[in-house]
Amino acid sequence: TGTQWVDIKTKIVGGTFSVDFNGADLVANNGKNIIKASVSTADNAKNTATGTAQHQYEVDIEPPKPSFVYEKVGNNGVINAQLAKNDIVLKGKVIDLGENETVAVNVSVNGRDYVASKNGEYYQVSIASSELANGLPVKWHLTAKDKAGNETIIEQNQSYTYDVTLNQPTIDIANNHQKINLLSKDLSLSGSLQFDDDVDLASVKVKIVYQNQYYAAQVDVNRKTWSASLPQDVIKQNVGNNDFSVQVSLADKAGNVATNQEIGHFTVLADTPNLPTPPASENSIKITQMGEIDPSDMVRLRGKLKLDGINAQYYNPLQFQSFVATLNGKEYAVGINNNNSEQRFYLDISVADLQAAKGQEMAFLVKGGLSVYYLENNRIMFQNLPQLDKTAYVWDDNPYLATDSVVKNDFVGKTTLVEGEVSGSLKTGDKITLQIGNQSIETKVLDNQKFAVAVENSILKQADKIIATADNAQSEYTYQTPHRALSGDLVVRAGHRYEDAPYFIKSIVYQGVNGHLKKHPVIGEGGGKLTYAFHKEYYGASEWTENNRNAVKKAFDILGSYINVQFEQIEDNSGFDHGATVGADIQMHHTPISNAGQAWAGGEVMINSTRKNLNIRNGQFLLLHEISHSLGTKHPHEGEVTLTRPLEDQTGLTVMSYNTTKMDPNFWDLRIFDIAYLQYRYGVNPNKRIGNDTYTFKTFNPQVSDGDIYIWDGGGVDTFDASLEKQGVTVDLTPGSWIHRGEKSERLVVEKMEQIGENTYFDEHGVSLADPYALFSKTFGKYTFTEGQAFIGYGTQLERLIGSNYDDVLKGNVADNDIYGGAGNDKIWGDEGDDYLVGGKGNDVLTGGDGKDVFAYKLSDFVDGFVDTITDFEIGVDKIELAISGLNQDNLAQKVSYNQATGALSYDGVQFATLENKAALTLDETHFILG
Repeated sequence: TGTQWVDIKTKIVGGTFSVDFNGADLVANNGKNIIKASVSTADNAKNTATGTAQHQYEVDIEPPKPSFVYEKVGNNGVINAQLAKNDIVLKGKVIDLGENETVAVNVSVNGRDYVASKNGEYYQVSIASSELANGLPVKWHLTAKDKAGNETIIEQNQSYTYDVTLNQPTIDIANNHQKINLLSKDLSLSGSLQFDDDVDLASVKVKIVYQNQYYAAQVDVNRKTWSASLPQDVIKQNVGNNDFSVQVSLADKAGNVATNQEIGHFTVLADTPNLPTPPASENSIKITQMGEIDPSDMVRLRGKLKLDGINAQYYNPLQFQSFVATLNGKEYAVGINNNNSEQRFYLDISVADLQAAKGQEMAFLVKGGLSVYYLENNRIMFQNLPQLDKTAYVWDDNPYLATDSVVKNDFVGKTTLVEGEVSGSLKTGDKITLQIGNQSIETKVLDNQKFAVAVENSILKQADKIIATADNAQSEYTYQTPHRALSGDLVVRAGHRYEDAPYFIKSIVYQGVNGHLKKHPVIGEGGGKLTYAFHKEYYGASEWTENNRNAVKKAFDILGSYINVQFEQIEDNSGFDHGATVGADIQMHHTPISNAGQAWAGGEVMINSTRKNLNIRNGQFLLLHEISHSLGTKHPHEGEVTLTRPLEDQTGLTVMSYNTTKMDPNFWDLRIFDIAYLQYRYGVNPNKRIGNDTYTFKTFNPQVSDGDIYIWDGGGVDTFDASLEKQGVTVDLTPGSWIHRGEKSERLVVEKMEQIGENTYFDEHGVSLADPYALFSKTFGKYTFTEGQAFIGYGTQLERLIGSNYDDVLKGNVADNDIYGGAGNDKIWGDEGDDYLVGGKGNDVLTGGDGKDVFAYKLSDFVDGFVDTITDFEIGVDKIELAISGLNQDNLAQKVSYNQATGALSYDGVQFATLENKAALTLDETHFILG
């Protein structure tokens, strides 16, 4: 047969035998793969017997032949500033992997090794963007094996570009400060631009913003010039000085975006010759009444996550904790409510933001736990939390978003009804024009010579009068817009006491160390500067490497981003073993100690020298923990006031806790209780959140440092808006106030926690599950977060407050406040400052408090029979505003009456308020604001 047999002899021991073959012999027979065994035996009488057997085997010496294709990093191989805000996902595909062949994929980044996990058809790993900042190539290492043990190794280097900087462009107005008159034509504007050479020229956009309207400019990107014109019918509406802004936006080839603006000015002169007076007409038009303009611009969009496959199995839906929605370049963090069987969420967004994004699609990015879990032959396995297709975000029916998350082009924002009447020859169907600022609204005459039209509030808020025209008849109607002009300047206030602080701040305050920083006996909300230095004076101490110095600097930058303290690095070993007023306030040591780190109030921070790399997730957490000790914190399980474990004594709520959590927060940042304490102790960074911001009650979001329920703000004219709530609210704008809708909960964040072991998680009771990755080494917790709770941080000043349409308790602070009660029987107190109080519909109790306060009413407030109680009207100081068209000093006494004996204040015989102190009110401009 041509087979070359190889004979090998062996012995039988204990009824068994074994043979060691040469591998070359086993593969030498060219496919005739047979092993024969023959055994011979003899008894004492020398009788013999022989037995034989044979076995065929397979030969496989061909290794696997897969290939690997990686996906480009970031945006077409570029990581820009926007992408660098989040972890970077590295992924690739293994192609041509044979049946019964396996592959292990590893990634090396910046000298650190990671194991890639399979997610669908990709192998991927999530890397902190900072690990890629040095531009070193990503090294992929694949090991493929078949069932015979043949092995193939593939190694590939992946390059990319890390570009996160783009200088701000500059813009110049060449023909600023023009003067025009009422006969002038359009206003022509032009100027120059300066921007970086790597800018994508197609991205350069310039627009003019005037009276909240946008006008696109022509841009010559080669000459770096721009030009535009403002229409004559727009610019002539405001005689006198006018401001406009020229705004430029652009992006570089990496996708980094930069903007800037320049404020321009022009003057409309009033020296135009008199225009002829239109002939008298028998026709007339008059606006008779207008509804109350809603002070809120917010709407609430509700929806749910639609999960499927492994994401919907077991308790995996709990891992989807939040997402970031992006629309028109703005990001909105959204928490997901996992308190019921559905993953419900809501997004509070302004109508203005939606109007600016008509026709645009919303994008989504999941934020949550690291992984989802599954079983494989009773082994607990995991894969990275996936990004979901946009169809997974299912919105409830609403006027603003289509089912594909695109903002509708035809939606109408919040409106106010304007009603009126005409006379003379004007008839049903005749056109009526309402001119409001630079907007024209057209409607028609109805039966009985009436008209009514719903006008968007965004238009009404641009002006304070309506010019109504029908044929050759015209009239003017003035009205009050909801908001006064407030400065937003921070009002000086007294310090706060430990006794008044909430439990979660007390739980990490190290009492008795108000002056613990040796050169700064007091640093409060007024701010200050603290220094730090690197030390190497202890025996066995390690050098502070550049990488670890950067990690420490990053930790101080994080702390400084929240508080009114500037951290400054000074010379190494500065002030060691010197007097109390010499050297660094916080001394950083990298020395052999028995634990990972230790620190104490007073500025000494020890980091174990075995921690070679602090610029990683756990390293940053360690630094934040220890440096916070030096700033006066304790562990939440120590002292008289403690947090309940595992409900709130956990790293998801404070970096000072020893208890890790499957909530898996962002360990590169502080947590909600840490920020609350630090701002209580050191004030708020005045350079953060300085716009005119609006805050609402939100779902707790574990992936946001402040949880979206701790409110902090550095400046601007800011609002808390509760108009979207479906029950009464209690809101006090005083810094350090716990606010809530409905009832106040026992705890701020966590209502309860259900401990879940692996068998419960997978609903596999009575089965032994292997956990090779120790995923369930600590009990998994299903958290039920509180709802409708929030806290206004110490050092944060909000100026405006909008209540719900239910019975509210609303209170201002020491600044000037605008407070709107809405419907419901509200209790409103302005506190200090010059406050503007609007009870709205309902029998409200209004207290101005100290300051020059205004109690405001509209005609529509009088029609339902509600009577407010004003408790502290002060003669010569406070005023009552009656925003009623046609009411003036000449007819005030005929329209308004006051009975001092009872305190009853009435309009046209209808009582609308009672002055509880029966003040000596006179019906003149001393006590009233009219119009």
